[in-house]
Amino acid sequence: MEVQVRRPLNAPERLPIANDTTSVIFAWNPNSNALSYHGGNRGKAKINFFQAGISTSSEGNRIALLLHGIWMFTTWSVIFPISIIVVRYMKHNVFHLKQHKNLQIIGGVGVFTFGTAAVAVSHEQSRTPHKFVGILLYSGIFFQLGLGLLSLWARSSLVSSNHGIFKSIKATHFFIGVALMLGAAFNVWLGIDAYGQSELWSNLYLGWVGILCVLFIGLECWYMYKNKEKCFAPTEDGSNVKRIIKHIDNKKYEGLPEISWNEIYQRVLQGAKLVVAEELVFDIRRWIDVHPGGAKVLKHVIGTDISNDFFGNKQDGESELFSQGPSLSKGGIVNFFERLNRKCIKSSPGHHHSRFATETLANMVVGKMQVKIDKIDEFKRHTIYDIIPVTKNDTVLKFIFNDPKERFQNFLPGDYLQILSHTQGQTVVRPYTILKEKENRFSIIVKIYKNGVMTQHLKRLLIGFAVKIRGPININERIGVSRSVKSLSMSSILSTPVIADKALLNPNSDDGCWDILFMICRGTGITPMLQLIEYHLEKLNDKQNNTQLFLLFSNETELDIILEPDERLKQKKVEDLEELENRSNGKLKITRILSNKLDKLGDLSHDVIFSWLSKNYTPNNNGEIISIPSSITHGHTSYSSSSSILKKELPIQEQQQIIYEPTKYVETLSCDPVALRVFVCGPSLMMSAVNEAFSKMMFPEEKIITID
Repeated sequence: MEVQVRRPLNAPERLPIANDTTSVIFAWNPNSNALSYHGGNRGKAKINFFQAGISTSSEGNRIALLLHGIWMFTTWSVIFPISIIVVRYMKHNVFHLKQHKNLQIIGGVGVFTFGTAAVAVSHEQSRTPHKFVGILLYSGIFFQLGLGLLSLWARSSLVSSNHGIFKSIKATHFFIGVALMLGAAFNVWLGIDAYGQSELWSNLYLGWVGILCVLFIGLECWYMYKNKEKCFAPTEDGSNVKRIIKHIDNKKYEGLPEISWNEIYQRVLQGAKLVVAEELVFDIRRWIDVHPGGAKVLKHVIGTDISNDFFGNKQDGESELFSQGPSLSKGGIVNFFERLNRKCIKSSPGHHHSRFATETLANMVVGKMQVKIDKIDEFKRHTIYDIIPVTKNDTVLKFIFNDPKERFQNFLPGDYLQILSHTQGQTVVRPYTILKEKENRFSIIVKIYKNGVMTQHLKRLLIGFAVKIRGPININERIGVSRSVKSLSMSSILSTPVIADKALLNPNSDDGCWDILFMICRGTGITPMLQLIEYHLEKLNDKQNNTQLFLLFSNETELDIILEPDERLKQKKVEDLEELENRSNGKLKITRILSNKLDKLGDLSHDVIFSWLSKNYTPNNNGEIISIPSSITHGHTSYSSSSSILKKELPIQEQQQIIYEPTKYVETLSCDPVALRVFVCGPSLMMSAVNEAFSKMMFPEEKIITID
């Protein structure tokens, strides 16, 4: 190309042209010889008009712009469409999210690199539509990548990654992605036009965009057809079940072994990742880390029935992983987002999985459930309604759970539940005593230990989260009718639960109540005693009788006393020990006793226990009462008891307490026809101390029941 320039060396009001390099800018339109818009065809050169020397950068700039255009076309018209196809239509691929992320990062890095290069070699960017739109896309893609990475973090860290703010983030990510793709398609066309190539390149590009549009429309129609509702239509009998079995080969199904719930839990404790859906057992180990809904969601459902969750049924309120409850108060970035999700939504809509997800799950089948299933044999998910500190030092917490199916409303004294959790790389099962609550709820009381795997896990949970629970389970596995202290082993924890019976109740009474009930406990050992108290008080409301309840509650300090009257308990409308005692109308007397700091077990010595027993009940053997000196009880002033004591069958003129010599007291008590029992529950050292005290006084073994 030849360009001729004529200009005087010393033109008026112009800089003179000297014997030196002069900067010259120029522009042209390669498709027209007429005066017209030059697009991106421009450059600059340094020319010495005296020596005909030329130094130009326009050719290098044009090559940079060409590479910029090639990469932008490759990114927006090839790489990003492939990543969208992978994440949208290839969900059966285990690594589809990882592949989508990698393709997006590769494309984003390319846009950053070649976009920066184009800005560096171009001038006056805002004067062309292509560069203005390009800057918007350049900024938008980093915002879009940030949303995508935030969603991936939520998948791995939050249980509620599909709810609340993160559900909105995913929707925003989708719509911004669509806007960026449409804007980029238009901008690539502007870029081709600005670069000044022939119309052939523009037409070829428009043809490629048309092919992509047809491809996406076809894939979307195919995807919607494959997942239309009739794929999950009700069966011939009208029930909405047995939808997964359609995707399992008949020969494979017939060869599947039958598995019981107890076998599932045995394997789960050994590290297996098993779930149940529509009476089929699936191993989801390889799906956890790539699950689109998040890894934590799947970890929370291990060992449970996910039928309702998988097909989006809202029939069973227990199956919710994240629900409503009182306000949250815990800190940390994860808990902050969990709380934010709770505030952003009023309900958790059910999620309908696609046919592809169903086929993926079907490929993980490893067994089928045994035909006969006991309801208490299965762990169900119950959401936490509230968490309340029940000691003044906040080391003991009360967890209140929702019970929409009233599974834990009719348990008997001593019955307990089991909690299954996955934490710190371990699968843990622990038993806890059930306590009744109002409005279809139940509760447990948990002492938080610094190194306790389960208790620390429960402490980290937020209100509204779901916990895997089964029961009520028979107390027979946890009681002893001798002075030897039994411990609950892992094998007993995993044994098949037994439906509750009347193990702690009076077998000779129609209502199961004892005439005289002594209870000795320490710390959280008070929980089975609360069950017994509540049971007897309910029966006392039905009819009048002479049942008397006596509780000896041992703690190290006043701050350790569970349910001691406190303003926080009143605010939460939790009944404290004082209110419980008042509600009994004199049938219950609670004695609180604190340890000697030098000897933590000195509070439950032989003398203290005998003094408490003899002051509260005088045994009767054919009307014979033997009085002895009271000096044997001197020296024990570390506890205080209620002012009123049992005066049944004492002569009117006798107002002082009858005191027995220990041996004679025990002999008389052995022959006493009154239905009397002593229940003991607490830490192992405390249990040993109490057993030693009863052995020393030769207390009748048949009247003692220890709960470990």
